[in-house]
Amino acid sequence: MCAKKQKNHGFTLIEMVIVLLILAILAAFSIPSYLGYLENTKTTMDKVSLGSLNAATTYYRIPKTITNNDIFDGFSTDEARMQELISKGCLDELLIPKQKDIKFTWNIESQKWIASGVSIALSYTADQYFVLQKVLGVPMGMTNNYLTTGGVNVVIPPTIAGITLTEIGRNSFKEKSLQSVIIPEGITVIDTGAFSRNSLTKINIPASVTQIAGGAFQYNPLTEITIGAGIIFDYTSFGTKPEPIKIPPYDYGFMTLYNSPAGGAGTYKFNSTTQTWIKQ
Repeated sequence: MCAKKQKNHGFTLIEMVIVLLILAILAAFSIPSYLGYLENTKTTMDKVSLGSLNAATTYYRIPKTITNNDIFDGFSTDEARMQELISKGCLDELLIPKQKDIKFTWNIESQKWIASGVSIALSYTADQYFVLQKVLGVPMGMTNNYLTTGGVNVVIPPTIAGITLTEIGRNSFKEKSLQSVIIPEGITVIDTGAFSRNSLTKINIPASVTQIAGGAFQYNPLTEITIGAGIIFDYTSFGTKPEPIKIPPYDYGFMTLYNSPAGGAGTYKFNSTTQTWIKQ
């Protein structure tokens, strides 16, 4: 009796060619998308770093007597200028751009840090993602809402649709899953719950801000706050708990330190070990 022949169930050459063609087509679409995603991530990181540099310089300027119309008079290189910010506790480390051929450069004429190099993609988040408060149908200089399709790393422009922003409105950015935000100079008031319930770890408050309402940054895992002098706020403005009595360092600690003789303008960091805020 003869044994039955087993059928060969392997791939034929044609089938293998078809599979390879399909994989090549998929790669043609996915690789550029992935590379584009990486580039967008680098751009976002550079936006945040540039904003941090300018915020740090703002607070470096406060106690300083400016000579020769330059905050960094006497420093000839950008690295030396950053090192000066670090030595004064305004900056943690040298900030190096992630994008290729981009440099962070101190512009003496404008007295601001800029990104120099190939066409700079360090733009503000587009106007279309912001909704302004209206009074009798007329847009005002106050944000009312933010559309999350604009992304979780937000650079708020100083003007939206030609209107100068002066206030971040109540709950404008509440529960938007934000990971970082840059608030422009010119903002004077940050209203109740404006940035509450997000994932912000660092925040730079512009020197133009005079008031931060209760709960403005509540329920964010903040570990670093850079802030100017004379700003009015309460224990819930940066709080993380609904009842401040439960964890005083989060709610009362920052306010108490800021209003003490050792407080005022500067950068503050939260020490997770001691559960206290420390001015740098």
